[in-house]
Amino acid sequence: MTGADAPEISPEEASRSGAGQRRDDELPLLAAVWLAQGNDSEELREMAGLTRQEARQAGRRLLPDVLASLGWPLPDCGMPAACAHQGSSRWLRG
Repeated sequence: MTGADAPEISPEEASRSGAGQRRDDELPLLAAVWLAQGNDSEELREMAGLTRQEARQAGRRLLPDVLASLGWPLPDCGMPAACAHQGSSRWLRG
């Protein structure tokens, strides 16, 4: 992935969509972009430091804590509409 391919989604947008259609292995780049934009938290730095392989295994699981640490928690999944970000694995992993 090149700089031109860098994800263009804010933490606020990601909290509404669960990072949308970003593949798990793209989440470290997304976290690095957010760091470069001035966002910072221990959780965000941890995600930015993941390898692609680690991100495939843990990226999506870490995302809720990353977003919450930035002040944009994922919606409460007590309501089906709020859980759209957790759609099928095909949708999440591209």
